Amino acid sequence: MKSVLLHGGDLVAYEAINSNGHPVWESASAFLDSLARTPSLGERYSRFLAVPRVCSGGSRIEWYIPDFSPQDPSGDYRIIAWDAATPEERQQAYEKLMDLDKALYAYGNMLLSRGVDGDNLTFAQF
Repeated sequence: MKSVLLHGGDLVAYEAINSNGHPVWESASAFLDSLARTPSLGERYSRFLAVPRVCSGGSRIEWYIPDFSPQDPSGDYRIIAWDAATPEERQQAYEKLMDLDKALYAYGNMLLSRGVDGDNLTFAQF
């Protein structure tokens, strides 16, 4: 997989904190791995989430495409900035993101009802 930068910025611009009070990007790799291994969610949902990398010095974060092969025969990813998307593309993306939100929420609630450990604990913290 080629490493494609989607976005980068100063770390201080982000306030994403998980339930333990730690920045979510510190646990992002574990979360994405757990998501990809969960049969009811799997790779199709993990592809929606960018992979964060804190740059050396810790003052900047960059967000990359997740580790999967592009479906385009050219080997390129189809990346459309939200601002450049047509209303139809935005609607399609929004619907897929709402499906992701519902699936994660339902899975998290199921885990909480059973008790959590291991990979399940990663989901419960998000």
